[in-house]
Amino acid sequence: MFKILGLLLAGAILSGCSQFQTAKDSDIQPGQFFVLKQPIEILPDQTRRFIQKGLLTTRAQFERREQHCRIEVRSLKNTAQTIKPDRFEVTRVRFDSEPIARNESSVMLASNVRFGIGINIGVPMSFNNDGPPEMMELIEFQLASDRQPDVMRLVCAGALSDGHPIDFPDSQRPNAEQIKRILGEIGYFE
Repeated sequence: MFKILGLLLAGAILSGCSQFQTAKDSDIQPGQFFVLKQPIEILPDQTRRFIQKGLLTTRAQFERREQHCRIEVRSLKNTAQTIKPDRFEVTRVRFDSEPIARNESSVMLASNVRFGIGINIGVPMSFNNDGPPEMMELIEFQLASDRQPDVMRLVCAGALSDGHPIDFPDSQRPNAEQIKRILGEIGYFE
């Protein structure tokens, strides 16, 4: 009995590990370059700027239910910062996921979108008792430039999802072709 349970547990662990992605699974590898074609203004008291559908946006304005990228700097300043056009080396590629906390009214609004597919409309949901938190699957590109050492990384993420099949494929972390569409004329990888 214990042998069977042990084998089942080992099989579950191994099958879970086989789904783990590494940087070598990425279309974009360390040693490649991210070319920023136009300046990006980082707003005061911010360290990142969001990009979606080839346009710059802010944390408050970008659509979380669609794929996006964000460029990040190391220093928080109370004045605007400008990232100038440049060629940044990709020094590291890392996969991750971010849990996104929501207040009850936000989650209820999101549940209204899923009307007719098993969600009770109007029933407050919380992370304590109603399924998994919403997540963003992401790929992080560490960037380096001698001219702009404060530029830290470009992060590209899938759409916000609680794992529901209706969110697929936009909830997956973007691949090189999708990243190209997200960035538009702002920049590209070479």
